[in-house]
Amino acid sequence: MESAVKITAAKALTSAFQVVLVSYPVGMFRVDIVHLSNVTPAAHTVQVCYVPSGGVPAVGNAVLWDFNVPANDFIEFGEGDYLTPLTTIWALASVDDSINMRVAGTQE
Repeated sequence: MESAVKITAAKALTSAFQVVLVSYPVGMFRVDIVHLSNVTPAAHTVQVCYVPSGGVPAVGNAVLWDFNVPANDFIEFGEGDYLTPLTTIWALASVDDSINMRVAGTQE
C-alpha cells in the first residue's frame, strides 16, 4: 500500500467523547501532529485517547487526561506516534466548543 496523507478538518470538541480520526484497516498510521486550540478567554481541559479497535476511551489509553490548554492558546503533540489499524482518536473538552482539534498523519 502506498503512503496516504490524512488530515482531519478542525473539530470543535464537546464535553462528551467523540471520534476525531479512524486509522485505515491496513498498515500503520503515523501521527504527524495533533493540534488543540483553545478559542476562549479561559483555560479549559481536554482528554485525548488512542483507542484500539473495539475499545472505549479511558485513562488506560489516554494520551492526555485532564490536560490544561491555556486561554487563547494552543498545544501540539503526537509527532511520530504510530496507531495500529482501526485505532480511533477520541477527545473531549471540559466545556463545549472551547477547544478545536485537528489531526494530520500518514497511513503507511
